[in-house]
Amino acid sequence: MVGDVVNRSYDKSGAVRREEPYLSGVLHGARRTYHSNGKLESEEIFADGRLNGLCRQWAWDGRLLGSFRIENGTGTQCSWYDNGQLCLEFSIVDSKSSGRSRHWLADGTLIVDEYLLEGRPVASEEYRAACAADFRLPGCEDVNFVPVHLQGPEIERKKVELLVGLLMARPNHEEIRSWLKSDSERSLRVLGRFHDPNSALAAMDKLYAAGAVRIVALDIYGKEASKRFCDKLALEMPKKPQLRRKTRDFCSELKTKVGLSFGSKEDFGEKYLYLLLD
Repeated sequence: MVGDVVNRSYDKSGAVRREEPYLSGVLHGARRTYHSNGKLESEEIFADGRLNGLCRQWAWDGRLLGSFRIENGTGTQCSWYDNGQLCLEFSIVDSKSSGRSRHWLADGTLIVDEYLLEGRPVASEEYRAACAADFRLPGCEDVNFVPVHLQGPEIERKKVELLVGLLMARPNHEEIRSWLKSDSERSLRVLGRFHDPNSALAAMDKLYAAGAVRIVALDIYGKEASKRFCDKLALEMPKKPQLRRKTRDFCSELKTKVGLSFGSKEDFGEKYLYLLLD
């Protein structure tokens, strides 16, 4: 049975990015998300508010990345990066995270490995005791288990650079000034919440003047060639500390004006800033 109401969210071009079916106020049916090119990104099957069935995920180019099956809110959930690397793997019991939970970076670096009990990180000893009291919980796999929780500047740097690398691997990116200067008078380029291409171009010129080495429009989308949108930028950072500070300061100024976010305020030596314009 499908839901009696389907809630949909749309991107700025009017294309569907997410659809959620509801029956009597709870998720029921296939919840789907879509990539910026309109291709299916994920499909999760719900019954009476719980995951229940075969769930799948696809890459931006249409490749099936992987699948998992959940039975009535219990099973192992997964997600993948576009390059096929596993991103997340965690167990749920009655729709609550309980069991081993792992998180990898897109290059395969394991940054989190822990046991959860109803969403709460716990020591393996506490988890084993819970397993003895509740047969539904997945078993503790390793008696010598040592939790992993990597964080800090190096991990943050790698996260940003790997994300930018994945988006750069797609064909829909272009240097920002070249993209904003449309070849056709009838074409329109919309960058984030800037009112028009000229105001966006002026801001990008200031970013370059502040020290940006290169700014790339990422994940460009739009249903029609005559009107294209971009909400993500990769800004290649200069090497000189003074220019890096100046570039970050101007990004902070943009943040107050156009809803820009760019990750950590601290400089951790990253090659790129990832700029998200909401």
